[in-house]
Amino acid sequence: MRQCVLALCVALCLGACSPSVSFVQTGSPQPAQAISAPVEVFLTGVPKAKYSELGVMEVRGGNLEDRVEAAKAEARVRGGNGIVLVGTSSGLTATRAGNAASASTYDISTFAVVLLER
Repeated sequence: MRQCVLALCVALCLGACSPSVSFVQTGSPQPAQAISAPVEVFLTGVPKAKYSELGVMEVRGGNLEDRVEAAKAEARVRGGNGIVLVGTSSGLTATRAGNAASASTYDISTFAVVLLER
């Protein structure tokens, strides 16, 4: 029984590891970019080119590479052509099933969605 509960917890955690995105618009709305449009990624520092901020998003779950890919996809939808990593933190989720309880951590990355002038 204990092994079944452990297997269920592992399965739930693996399923929950795909990133989720929440976005808050802070600038003027822009038309969406093409799904294949390039998005520049700035993990350290801000762009040297002139840009305007379109919004801020939190991407939860997965590893950093997964969170960056999810952020790029959201940036395209919001009309951005760049993302700037603002910060990364961790969260904790606790679950209870009957007499069993478990906790898992997840990472949260905050990105600014920007429109770079070209």
